[in-house]
Amino acid sequence: MNFRFLFCCFILSFQFAWAQQPATPFQAIDSLPQATPWTHLDFDNDPATFQFAIVSDRTGGHRDGVFEDAVHKLNMLRPEFVMSVGDFIEGYTKDQAILKAQWDEFYTILNPLRAPFFFLPGNHDISNDVMRAQWNEKHGVAYYAFTYRDVLFICLDSNDGDGVTISDEQVAYVQGVLTEHTDVRWTMLFMHHPIWDYQDLSGFQPIEEALQGRDYTVIAGHRHRYLYEARKNKDYITLASTGGGSPLRGPQFGEYDHVVWVTMAPEGPTLANIQLEGIFEPDFVNPLTKTYADNILKAAHPAIEVLTDDTEESGTIRLLYQNQSDLPIKLAAQLFHHHQLELPENSWDTEIPAGQPLTVSIPFKRLKQSASTVTLDPLQLQWRLHYASDSLSGFQLSGTETLTTEATAPITFSPGIDKFLEQQTIEIDYPFDDTTIRYTLDGSEPTASSPSYSSPITVNETTTIRAVVYEDDLQSESYEHTFEKVKPLQNERVRRPEQGLSYDYFEGEWKQLPDFATLTRQKQGTATDLDVEKIAGNREDHFAIRFQGYLKAPQEGMYTFRLQSDDGARIFIHDKLVIDNDGSHSSSRQQGFIALKKGYHPIEILYFEDFLGETLEIDWQLNTVQGASEFDTPDWYH
Repeated sequence: MNFRFLFCCFILSFQFAWAQQPATPFQAIDSLPQATPWTHLDFDNDPATFQFAIVSDRTGGHRDGVFEDAVHKLNMLRPEFVMSVGDFIEGYTKDQAILKAQWDEFYTILNPLRAPFFFLPGNHDISNDVMRAQWNEKHGVAYYAFTYRDVLFICLDSNDGDGVTISDEQVAYVQGVLTEHTDVRWTMLFMHHPIWDYQDLSGFQPIEEALQGRDYTVIAGHRHRYLYEARKNKDYITLASTGGGSPLRGPQFGEYDHVVWVTMAPEGPTLANIQLEGIFEPDFVNPLTKTYADNILKAAHPAIEVLTDDTEESGTIRLLYQNQSDLPIKLAAQLFHHHQLELPENSWDTEIPAGQPLTVSIPFKRLKQSASTVTLDPLQLQWRLHYASDSLSGFQLSGTETLTTEATAPITFSPGIDKFLEQQTIEIDYPFDDTTIRYTLDGSEPTASSPSYSSPITVNETTTIRAVVYEDDLQSESYEHTFEKVKPLQNERVRRPEQGLSYDYFEGEWKQLPDFATLTRQKQGTATDLDVEKIAGNREDHFAIRFQGYLKAPQEGMYTFRLQSDDGARIFIHDKLVIDNDGSHSSSRQQGFIALKKGYHPIEILYFEDFLGETLEIDWQLNTVQGASEFDTPDWYH
């Protein structure tokens, strides 16, 4: 029987039943399965008002009692309905009994809510096929739309597709809904991930294009940190949490528990952030205030160096605080009492100048009654930071820092490429001023008579550089790094090369790359790109692919390769491991380096997919003395 016909009959009976009730502005756009993605449709709506609420993430390390408190307070506010952005259960399991228990717990928490509640999935709610099947059984659909009082609501599933993406089918659905509802006065989009901040492959770009020319607002969650953004002259808002895992460092840092109260007026929605302890404007965390928040968060983590004398009986701990803002930061700190060390200065109250660093020195000396063979206990530093401005009084941080007396110093060597062809210029990076760095190039331990570093060093052979920080009679441990001179790998002659890589496809469940020699191949072929989703077909999880062939180096040189994968992958060139990004993980990037002659070079790419996300991307760049080329996709051959 024709499904569309059944759907029309259902809608007619649905409308007839409603005709016996008071008129409602709600109109379903989708077919309505037995289970629906909302609790009920008994709207508490006064015709003179149009107000609804939004709740954010509950899980990701949920804190008991918070979401329950939000339900209680929403009942006091009495919104007409409540929207959500997902992550209701902890999830991430295929155990149906555990999932059922988690959903039962959430329904028990949600049950006292008087207003209709509209579900939307987060990554904790749907992260595998078992969870998606349970979601569909309980809620019917993972994405849907409806209109209410001439406003279009679109609820998206940002887990639908390859990782954090919106599938082509969902994009087409949203485009169709927008095409059919051009006369609404406003459009509200809800999704779990702030997917506009992800790469273009997320699927959101065509939806944004379809939104052009209409008034709309976008709401998301996932990051548990509030942020208001003006994008394309519209409001894009990422919510904080409603009981989800959070450091809760305060509203100015976007970390707090809240619900959002929305009043839809003729000119558009007005949003008020209602903390469970207060109310905030929708743009109270914006790009400007985020800059102040990020700056003081960075200032709270100073660089630390420890310099000691030859006997390690005395020394100095130095803390380097950074302040990149246009306002000074007040710093108050105090060392706890120490039974093994003499601390001439144990407290200070100072200021980190605007746009400048501040170095704080803490001299120490081992007490005579403390045996030299006894390991020293760490020092405990209690600190407090805040801006020297009444207008930013909310930006305050405090804590306790653990400081050891081990002789360390934050020395780094650059460039990050530790292989070179002809010569390499080495720079020694060190954040502290007013110190002398002495170094050697033969791998020996630097002394007070070794050369001091003042400018970049050029080497022509494989070199192990070691460096030590000196200040008066104190010094740090030595740091070392080896820069290796290499020869480009010889190319191979390839007769009549054709575009693409040959591949072998396998199926199975792994947490690491399997031993491909022991597997039974399901199919083979040639791929002109690394589209693993296309090779796997309808299978979304639990498969592996081995690509083999050649890449063509346009000229001799040192090449940087970047590998982005979800899940594990490795790159071999001439049987040499260039990048190892193995393991079951979300999309992550690693890089590696190899020197190649001009021409064709054999390459093998190993990949496996565990669950939730299918990504394999490789690009490269040529590094020369004059600089590096742009990253580009290699040309593949077989």
